[in-house]
Amino acid sequence: MTDNWVQFNLRYIVDYKKRRFTKSELNNSIRKAFEATNGKVTLASATIELIKIPEIKVDINT
Repeated sequence: MTDNWVQFNLRYIVDYKKRRFTKSELNNSIRKAFEATNGKVTLASATIELIKIPEIKVDINT
């Protein structure tokens, strides 16, 4: 687990020409497995909301 994501480190043997396709298929399968829990398993993330940027006063006559 990380602050905002679940990270899986997988090792699998695949033809190098199919590595991106296979990675995409694995990601889709994992996502579908989470969705199949009907809300029993949910993913949350840390969220920061910036309301206002503070004013900064700079005095260059120092």
